[in-house]
Amino acid sequence: MPTANPPSKDYLFNQIADLQARIKNLEQQPKVQAASAFSAGPISTSSGTLVALSPSPSVTAIIGASGSCVVSCSSMMYSYTAGNQSVVWLFIDGNLNAGILQYQQPPTYGIANCGGFLQPTGLSPGSHTFSLRYNLGAGSGLVYFQNIFLGVQPI
Repeated sequence: MPTANPPSKDYLFNQIADLQARIKNLEQQPKVQAASAFSAGPISTSSGTLVALSPSPSVTAIIGASGSCVVSCSSMMYSYTAGNQSVVWLFIDGNLNAGILQYQQPPTYGIANCGGFLQPTGLSPGSHTFSLRYNLGAGSGLVYFQNIFLGVQPI
């Protein structure tokens, strides 16, 4: 029965060097890290412009080479003024990304538990801060935000 020749020392050396280079490259990649935060609130605003309110959840997550993540947000939103519109906006590194939650107050008093998801793309690998801002989208008077959750999962 014929026997196969064992690999040459040069071949094995090159394979080991290639594996070491791949490991080093992986070690230099940012480690992805999910993050989440919760604020019981309540917080409120009557501002038509976007405002940062306190206490409001803010998280720092580490995004990987894909440059993408899934952001989830939920909040109980309400107003004692009929027709008011409550809006929650997502900011990444202090820059507006998108509206993530919106609730239109019915003609009578109402309360809603709202939730939404976004998938921002094109982020550079590394650490990014995700925060929320709020506004009265339509109407007058105060809009309230309570039990606010913000979660970021790199993908």
